[in-house]
This record gives sequence, C-alpha cells and structure tokens, in this order.
Amino acid sequence: MPRLLIPLLALLLSACVPTQTVKEVETPVTGQAIVFGSVEVTEDGEKKTWEMKWSGTEEFRLLLLAPGSDTAMIHKLGKAGDFNWSLAPGEYTIVGYELAMGANVRSGRLWSRFQVPEGARGVYLGKLLLLMEKGRYLFGVRDEYEFAAADFRERYPDIAEAPLKAELKMEGAIGSYKGRKYICAKGWGIECTKKFSGIEPLQPEMEAGDFKRVESLTPRFEWKPSSDPEVSYDLLIHEVVRYSRSGLDTQRLAGRVALYVEDIREPSLQLNEPLTPGREYYWSVRLRRGEIVSTWSTYSRFAFYLVAWSSGYGQWFGFATPDNKHSP
Repeated sequence: MPRLLIPLLALLLSACVPTQTVKEVETPVTGQAIVFGSVEVTEDGEKKTWEMKWSGTEEFRLLLLAPGSDTAMIHKLGKAGDFNWSLAPGEYTIVGYELAMGANVRSGRLWSRFQVPEGARGVYLGKLLLLMEKGRYLFGVRDEYEFAAADFRERYPDIAEAPLKAELKMEGAIGSYKGRKYICAKGWGIECTKKFSGIEPLQPEMEAGDFKRVESLTPRFEWKPSSDPEVSYDLLIHEVVRYSRSGLDTQRLAGRVALYVEDIREPSLQLNEPLTPGREYYWSVRLRRGEIVSTWSTYSRFAFYLVAWSSGYGQWFGFATPDNKHSP
C-alpha cells in the first residue's frame, strides 16, 4: 500500500466506533427486564414491511442509548415489527431511527426516554408510530397493552408478574414561540448560500473534519449577524450520539440538550459553565422576532479523499471539547 494512504486509512479507522447491537431475546436474563413493544412505519401513505423485494432489502433500525453512554446500539426490526430486549435497570433513550433501502438511508432523531425499574420482569413501551410524508416525519405512541401483555405471557410463561407500562417521555418543543418561519425566507436579514442555510458560524471554527477541538470547556460562540437590528438569536447545543452500522463507519445524531439560551441580543455568546471534557457537540442558531422564530441554521458539505468521499446536507455545526477537565 502506498505510504500516503497508510496514515489516511489509519485516521479513518480510528474515527470509527465499534458496532453494537441490541438483539431479540428468547430467554429472560437474571436481573434484567424484557422491554417489548412494536413499530409501525408509514411512508407516504404506505405501511412498510421488512421483506426482501426485487429491488433490494428494506430495513428499519431503532437506535437505543444505554445509561451513561454516548454510543448508541442498533436494533434491526424483524418482519413481525415487534421487539423484545433484555435490559438492566436504568434510564434508556430511543435516540432515533434509520430506514434503509440498499445504500439509501433516511434517518431521524426521536429522543424518547423510558425507565427500566429495579426488580421489573417485563416493561411495555407501546406501539411506536412513525409517519413519514415528503421528507418530514412525525412520531407517536399507541397503547395496545392488553394485546401485548397476552403475547408476553404466552412468550414468557415462566414470568408470573404482569408487565409494567413504561412512560415514554418524548422531547417537546425547544424554547417558547408561537410560530416558525423558514430561515431562508425573506425578512430575516440574512443571505443563505449553497453552504449555509441560515447564519454563518465564526467561532468555533469549522474545518473538513467538522469536529475541530476547541481550547476551552467554556468556548465562545460567534456568528455573522442579521442586517435587521430587531432580530435576536437563540443558541442550542446538543451532545453528539455516535453509532456504527459496520464498525468501519461513524454516524452521528443530536443527543441530549446541553445548553439552550433564548433571545440573545448580540451575535455571540461566551459560555460560563463548562461543557463535558472529551465530547463532541452539535450547535446551531435560529433567528427570533418576538414570538416568531426561524428554523435552525444548517450547512452542507462535500469532501473528497484519496480513498473515500463524504457529503452531508442540512447538518448542524460541530466541535469537540478538550480531553483535560482542567482546561480553561
């Protein structure tokens, strides 16, 4: 292999996260609960089924985050559309989903939390409903406990206790507002470009790797301002959740909200409270005029390397914090 390719390949591999899966279980595990439910996906009016088709195999995957982790596990939905996981006590999060048709993958953030109590033998999440229409998606839950509990008793006859019903806590709207308007629409006092839909970030600086490490755990955020002095800004920072489909790729979704600040009058903000060391973060800014807000700012990129290429559209801005917790 040419010398030039060796360090580049090593860099690409080092950025990957291990492939982790959460699988169907047939036998209960001591000290853990069977967490079960089902998924119903409707895309453009058609209910999806997960079978081999002439054009390839469609797959639907849920992304599950364990307590204290920043790496999601992948569960591939079976033909029946249900799932049965063996999970230890703690709070878990359904981070998002992937709908894959060959190399074409659609993904979305769901961020719904549930609790597995100590001593529980069975925990029912409900029927998870995902409605996708023209690139948009809605997520909800339907309670079919009586039917699901009967199936649970038949599948696990050695568990005498009736399964518990979990409360799936879905993330609500961020901040206060009465209406939203597309950030590239007229009237916001900014000019969108092929690269930036919304404001253009100045700090933290962006580079090809997208997650440039800042020098401080309390970084300063700056962006190019709107030409309208009546416009203010909202800043949102998410922790990044990473996952891998194959062990040779790294995917990312926005995770827990780390910080939200509303109605900032200047195009900058200096953090006072430190972020977590050694973490990747997404951030974005939206515009505000009273109780009307814009959509969040995003960017698009295309990068070509000697052995690989990547592209992304409608992505948030990224940065990473220093590893040392004593950093300024």
